[in-house]
Amino acid sequence: EIARLRREAEARRHAWLTDGQRKLDEVMRGEKGIAQLADDMVAAMVQHVGAHIGALYILEENGEHLRRAGRYAVDPDTPTMFKVGSGLVGQAVLDREVRLIDPVDPGHVRVLSSFMSGPPAAFLITPVSFEGHVTGVIELGTLTAFDESHQEYLRSAMPSIGIAINVAANRERISELLEETQRQGEELQVQQEELQQSNEEPQEQSERLKVQQEELQVTNEELEERSQTMEK
Repeated sequence: EIARLRREAEARRHAWLTDGQRKLDEVMRGEKGIAQLADDMVAAMVQHVGAHIGALYILEENGEHLRRAGRYAVDPDTPTMFKVGSGLVGQAVLDREVRLIDPVDPGHVRVLSSFMSGPPAAFLITPVSFEGHVTGVIELGTLTAFDESHQEYLRSAMPSIGIAINVAANRERISELLEETQRQGEELQVQQEELQQSNEEPQEQSERLKVQQEELQVTNEELEERSQTMEK
């Protein structure tokens, strides 16, 4: 009987983890920007583990700061940047593992809703990695408690989240490069048109001068004819 109950519990745990990954896979589809992708992934994780607050931070290219890219029910006045190694979020980059914070410092962050504003009872903080390098940090908070299954879910979800963030970041970089290339092409075209115009101006002036000379010659001939006529 005990063995059967254990098998059933293990089956439920596996189904719950699989369902959580499926929900993440759904929000990762499509060519989303990092901001939209981050918001959607945080919302999916918060809802699956029954949390009440969440945020995703992206490591800046300089590798020194984390910038908040997505959030769920987070007070907008809370910090959006963390130095690596500073605070719980910044320390997660160095720890490189899921960390449960329970109890929580009341001043850390607050959950916002239309009915209340208060600090969570517990936090789960985990780094996001891609090809062995930390690229971000996820922070989830709850008004109740987290257990081992929630931590396991985060561990299992991090590889796909790391890939999704990397793909979105590369897509945005490529888009920026294309825009920069297009802008440079337009500037070059303007410069070429200006150069062509500057080269055409002497030719136009020469043609105008030639026309004026021809007109002057015609006028002189007419004057000469009139003068001859008057002499007769």
